[in-house]
Amino acid sequence: MSRIFKAFEKAWEARHLAPQIAVEEAAGERSAPVVPAPKNGSGHTNGVPRPGNGKPCGMVSLDNVGAVRIRLTSGSPVLPFDGSAPRAAEQYKIVRTKILHHPAQPRCLVVSSAQTGDGKSINAVNIAGCMALKDQASVLLVDADLRRSEMADTLGVPASPGLADVLAGHATLENAIVRLEPFPNLYFLPRGERHGSPAELLDSGRWRAIAALLKREFGFVVIDAPPVGLVADYDLVQDVADGVILIIRPDHTNRTLSLKAIESIPPEQLIGVVVNCASEWFLTKSLGQSYYHYYDERS
Repeated sequence: MSRIFKAFEKAWEARHLAPQIAVEEAAGERSAPVVPAPKNGSGHTNGVPRPGNGKPCGMVSLDNVGAVRIRLTSGSPVLPFDGSAPRAAEQYKIVRTKILHHPAQPRCLVVSSAQTGDGKSINAVNIAGCMALKDQASVLLVDADLRRSEMADTLGVPASPGLADVLAGHATLENAIVRLEPFPNLYFLPRGERHGSPAELLDSGRWRAIAALLKREFGFVVIDAPPVGLVADYDLVQDVADGVILIIRPDHTNRTLSLKAIESIPPEQLIGVVVNCASEWFLTKSLGQSYYHYYDERS
């Protein structure tokens, strides 16, 4: 189970009050200004940013994207919002509340970790799923770990076409993005097929233009990124985001790597740290079974 461990409530006044500026293109041109997405997440503004080759990145109409049904394996910790795991669900609602009430009001979030195996992808899915439970909150989950992600397999949905295909020019965003049934407000952009170096694909005007477009089209964008500092891909993903959520796992995450990861994230971008697979706190155990009735919304 995941629980919030520590929130870094740094003031983002300067960043938050500054107007969002256009995305810089590979050719050095400036795109149309980035404007907030409509509350229902639908509708597209004019001025679609263009990548360095001059071709538009495409437009996304949520009415035209396909839908696939999530197929989870038995006992999966993914999307525990059906009443089967109320304690886990409540912890993700706490994380969601921290995000929604953060002074910076971040809308594009990167979920990462200090090393592999910490559970960043599972937490990215669950955070996005919890955000999508809110009425009229369109949420896009992006699999930007282009090297070794298994997010599509975890969800039981096709892995392509996806982000890598769009970055390589082999697919459009509208063909790559799918809605995840039975969640009416949760969308998914899978990893896609491998096309050359992930770092080269992400170090491009096309990636920055796509990120700007997605932030206009969706109320929230949750990006699963590679671990902090292991590959150049992470920095290129973090560069387009409003904030970072770091996942650590007790008895697994190396403490030195965790501290280095926290120190490497700009303070104004670090939204908080989530402790994955945390055992129950000894004081909550001493409160007895009556305490846990708070987790069950039916009680």
